[in-house]
Amino acid sequence: ARAMVTGTSQGGGRCATCACCCSFRGLLRLAVAAALFQILALEESAKAVFEEHLGLRQVPERTSLVSPGSSSSANGAPAASPPAAPRAGASQDDRPIDICFCTDAEDVKQIAVAIESIVQHTRAPRRLVFHLVTSKDKAGPVGVSLRKVLPEVALQVHHNSTLEGHIQNLITAKTQVKGYVRDVLTSPFNFAAFYLDAFLGLSAAETSKRRLIYLDTDVIVQGEIIDLFEVDLKGKAVAAVEECSQTFGSYINVTLLEKLGFGTFNASTCIFNRGVFVAEFGRWKEERITADIEQWMLRYRSSEEPIYRSGLSQPPWLLALYGRYERLGAEWNCPGAGRETFSEVERDRFIDEFGKAHAEALGVKTVYRSGLGQSKFIVPFVVTCGLKPWEQEWWEKRTPATLCALPSAMSAPEGTQQANDVQYVKCLWLWKRHLTLRAQQQLQVTRPVHVCLAAADASDLLPLAVSISSAATHSSLSRLVVHVITSTSLWKGFDRELRQLFPQLALHVHHNASLQKRLEGFSGASRTAPFKFAVFYLQEFLGPWALQASKLIFLEPGVLLRGDLAELHEADLHGLVAAAGQDCLQRLDLAALKHCCVSSALWAQAESSLVKLDKTCMANLAAFVVNLRRWMQLRILQQFELVMQSYRRKQPDLHLVVAPHILWMLTLRSQWVPLLGEWQCKGAGRPDFERMEFATFQHKLGQDAVEGLGIADNGNGYMSPYVLTCTFEAKLIVFSGPLKPWKEATGILNKSLPSLCSLPENLHGNAQAVDLSFHKYRYARYFVECQWLWTSYVSKEVKARVASLTPSSLLNVPSGSLTRDPKKK
Repeated sequence: ARAMVTGTSQGGGRCATCACCCSFRGLLRLAVAAALFQILALEESAKAVFEEHLGLRQVPERTSLVSPGSSSSANGAPAASPPAAPRAGASQDDRPIDICFCTDAEDVKQIAVAIESIVQHTRAPRRLVFHLVTSKDKAGPVGVSLRKVLPEVALQVHHNSTLEGHIQNLITAKTQVKGYVRDVLTSPFNFAAFYLDAFLGLSAAETSKRRLIYLDTDVIVQGEIIDLFEVDLKGKAVAAVEECSQTFGSYINVTLLEKLGFGTFNASTCIFNRGVFVAEFGRWKEERITADIEQWMLRYRSSEEPIYRSGLSQPPWLLALYGRYERLGAEWNCPGAGRETFSEVERDRFIDEFGKAHAEALGVKTVYRSGLGQSKFIVPFVVTCGLKPWEQEWWEKRTPATLCALPSAMSAPEGTQQANDVQYVKCLWLWKRHLTLRAQQQLQVTRPVHVCLAAADASDLLPLAVSISSAATHSSLSRLVVHVITSTSLWKGFDRELRQLFPQLALHVHHNASLQKRLEGFSGASRTAPFKFAVFYLQEFLGPWALQASKLIFLEPGVLLRGDLAELHEADLHGLVAAAGQDCLQRLDLAALKHCCVSSALWAQAESSLVKLDKTCMANLAAFVVNLRRWMQLRILQQFELVMQSYRRKQPDLHLVVAPHILWMLTLRSQWVPLLGEWQCKGAGRPDFERMEFATFQHKLGQDAVEGLGIADNGNGYMSPYVLTCTFEAKLIVFSGPLKPWKEATGILNKSLPSLCSLPENLHGNAQAVDLSFHKYRYARYFVECQWLWTSYVSKEVKARVASLTPSSLLNVPSGSLTRDPKKK
């Protein structure tokens, strides 16, 4: 409630008024000026002079890299409250106030909100100059977007590809420190705040007298920014906010640093957050702070044991500025408005400060999250800062909502909660009040979602069609771009049939004769189909399309989608190459592989990384997301081909039967993370349980469920039918196992009972189901045959059409049959 800067956002709009516009003379000036603009073809310099005269904008000190957007007042921004009156004794300094943000994100709604919140609460908006540091490819689009909704703001957009590359080369992500590293942490723009003078292109003379404010993009400002700008640094280079809820020991291995001779640090010292700081860049350069930060990054890289953890940019900042910063008041950094739950320690601290009745009035309580055993969560506050207001779908799913104390100067909105004499609102409201619906629409980013499937032969057409159909059902057609990789002989037939089935979809069929020949060489006479190896050559098959897609989703034909692929596309890869399904029923046996298949040359080259893979869960390549840029940077394809050469050297014949998921493990090693469980529900094609699996199932659901589902010994030592519970809320279902809905069961499989799947809640009443509603287990209410879920995405007509096709009909394509029929629905 008393915060000046709140972590995870707020903003607003201003409507500039001008005295001269309220008189006849003012209107005449406007008319004359409009005519002059037409004559001068809206020359930018004349427009700038005119707008400055009317007080609509301040001419920035430096020329922007992006042409300003329209300054029409109909921008949809909400009217702001009048600026705060100057306080007694306040400085009348007219120096520009430079405020910097750094990001390479395409979605800049949070920056618009941060800027508007600053403008709303200042008495001198014309002194503000905002700087956005971003990448070269995003500088133009984000600059134009921001100016559409902030036409009156002095905004400069900066980029420097050379400097960006320099920073990227310094970044090292040691994933063993804390499991995984989020993508955003490995971005050069997570470190760009340490290079503001260089990104802004300041000369030595400008740097010596320049003071800059840096803000993270996920903030809202509720105080007077001039007060922050004019803070007394007492001769220091930097002022930042101390945060004593965390200490140096949380980030820094102080014992190791002392052992390595890097200095002595107190583990109990409070940290100072880099999310908000003020810097005198003359002093910054004199004290070589950027060089010191880089030195700590290089020490981190070269140290066998990590010298810091829990972040990549915060620890070197802490080490470089240890003992040489000025403290800002705590009101300038109120973190956590994007958190979801309290930890138990935080909950106890809150109760100690405000009382148990206060906590109970807000509904603070301990809950046990389903599927996580006895894991405790205290709601409605948070453990991880993962909720961002601009990711509205995530916020809407969270119940109860994160709460923020309402600032006393604000009127209470509908839904305000009261505890003693304190009013609380949803933190989301504090942020959204600064961004109108129209502004949100103008800033909305719709990135295409590229999806790729590989089809080896004609029998793959039906599963291919069902996968595409289910994806199109649950995802936005306007964003979906589907790529199908197939053989040179089949591509025309596949293109014809798929375009007829999906005329509204952006669909591209790819083939490459030379690549196909190489894949056939890998396959040889083994049971592994050549296109199973296509997962390592996606960029080569897609050609120019791969340059447009920063990320790519790969799906096996036949997987069933029940979630929006945009969500999978935006999955955090933690700075690594890919995220894939994993199968912990299978584990990598490195000893066996080393004996049979890994050459001594490969072992000598990569022993340290290979040893860590022993007994790890295997990858499941039915679905994965890959960062194509990281794939190229780390030369994954070249690594794969080295692995294949290793097999040939070790055992010239054995490489022929090596499965692609083993090659994936040996090639990517620790450069991938598992997908979330809802995106890897597998086993829908299995006929039976193994004994150990069945015991776990029986323990979870109980004997009543076992009898109700008719699970019994099938006479071969296995329990049948196989039952899958993850389908209740799965977003991707994999029909792993021999029972494929698109294939007719033969031999012993013809006698197998069909596998059963827990029916998704939104399909209750749409299928013949076994009702186990008497049971308390939430996933065990209704079950259907898994193949029913699959066939619900394909009509009888389509199935009959595909069944009527023969391999020869796909190979022989009549002239002109690839043209879309515009009347086809």
